[in-house]
Parts: sequence; structure tokens; C-alpha cells
Amino acid sequence: MKKAYEKPTLVKREKLTEMTAQIVVSGVTIFSAIDHRDGGSAG
Repeated sequence: MKKAYEKPTLVKREKLTEMTAQIVVSGVTIFSAIDHRDGGSAG
């Protein structure tokens, strides 16, 4: 019973990780764009 429940959880976690990665990339891209627009002195 536990083994049958492990796979969907793994898939869910994989999807969550993928979503998180996309959000992080989007955030970094936006942050870089703002930083560049303001002169890029920060960082």
C-alpha cells in the first residue's frame, strides 16, 4: 500500500520543483532587468 502511494507523491514533488524553478528563474530575470535598468550597480 505504501509503495503504490510513493510514486504519485514523487511526481507531485517533481512538478512542484519544476514550478518553483520556473518561478525562481522568472524572479531572477525580472530582478536582473530591474537591476540593469537602474544602472546595474547593485551586485
